[in-house]
Amino acid sequence: MSSNRLHQAEKIDTQARNSLLKPNAQLDHALSNSEANGLPAITISALQGQYLAIQCKLINAKSVLEIGTLGGYSTIWFASTGAKVTSIEIDAKHRDVALENTKGLDVDIILGAALDVLPRLAAQGRKFDFVFIDAAWQE
Repeated sequence: MSSNRLHQAEKIDTQARNSLLKPNAQLDHALSNSEANGLPAITISALQGQYLAIQCKLINAKSVLEIGTLGGYSTIWFASTGAKVTSIEIDAKHRDVALENTKGLDVDIILGAALDVLPRLAAQGRKFDFVFIDAAWQE
């Protein structure tokens, strides 16, 4: 991509961010708390979070399954739609930070490998309207 096109794309991104996103203290806290706890800076962007939330609203999702919680940033976006969020996280530290970051929301963060947890959820008859996989890209 040429530097002029890159500059234009950055301007469009800035404009979209400024016009579409409202300040959200819980999201801001999740980012800063995740960084303070040494979590990797690999979370989705705010615009991606807004996009995912819109997708959930469009289908009137009541239950969301998220595989890969990290610090709970995308989890907060899903919960902002009013959906019950079940998130699976393999790393205990990430899960603990995510629990802090999502306090007060209708969120259940399960510690474990998705390949182990998913059969248990299925056996419980759990069904989800929206599934977001942001982990274990190799599997």
